[in-house]
Amino acid sequence: MIKSMTGFGRSEFIDDEKKIIIEMKSVNHRYLDVSVKLPRSISRFEPERRKRLKLYAERGKIDVFITYQSLKTSETVKYNKEIASEYMNYLKQIAEDFGLEEDYMEYVDAYHAYCLFTKYSSEESPIELIIPTEGVLTEFRNGKGGLHHIAFEVEDVEAARKEFTEKGLGMLETKAVEGAGGIIVNFLRPRFGFGVLVEFVQQVKERPGSR
Repeated sequence: MIKSMTGFGRSEFIDDEKKIIIEMKSVNHRYLDVSVKLPRSISRFEPERRKRLKLYAERGKIDVFITYQSLKTSETVKYNKEIASEYMNYLKQIAEDFGLEEDYMEYVDAYHAYCLFTKYSSEESPIELIIPTEGVLTEFRNGKGGLHHIAFEVEDVEAARKEFTEKGLGMLETKAVEGAGGIIVNFLRPRFGFGVLVEFVQQVKERPGSR
């Protein structure tokens, strides 16, 4: 059995549909510290990768870097009137059941999703309804939907990222991503937020709609 805590390894897999590169390095450490970095498109596999690593390692600082490249030919997005109509009916029913009123809705390319925000007063917070069209968000709770994340407005998203990173808490993005409604955002990974995805929001442009 290998006892050393210092090492480096690299593996590459490629077929007709995808290319995956895995790099792993480890150094001496008093206890086990595992870091797994995945692209957003396959980030849902992070908890399982960390769990499996802990089956084979007792000590050491282990960093795993995984890159994933799809080799499939891009497909043209097609408008499905029936599905779109069904989504809109769901939204109308949610608004009716909970007394919500639509403020504005935008499509966020980075996450392949429509984001609908409700109107709110100075004593309330807006509710964001997310309707993904493709990608990892469509697999949230096996497609059943639910509470996805909570958000906090901050003056400087990049400063928040640096603060949490310096504390050893992992952020989802290496830099802020443009969101709907003139904002930029970043997220604290769920394993650092007691199982909840935490979003940090910075308003950089005038928000459409009215309160």
